[in-house]
Amino acid sequence: MTEQAGQQDAIAAILASQPEQPPGRRFSYSNSNYVLLSHVVTITAPAASVARNCSPG
Repeated sequence: MTEQAGQQDAIAAILASQPEQPPGRRFSYSNSNYVLLSHVVTITAPAASVARNCSPG
């Protein structure tokens, strides 16, 4: 399994899961946001690099 396939499986599992409690009722630590952040950075980093290289100055 590739890293990208593993990430897509993790995102699918996150989207399919239900909260243990209603929002604001109880805190439960999870790494899910790190998986989502990694996905956002992977998608946006190439575009940010192009924009940085094309900016005047």
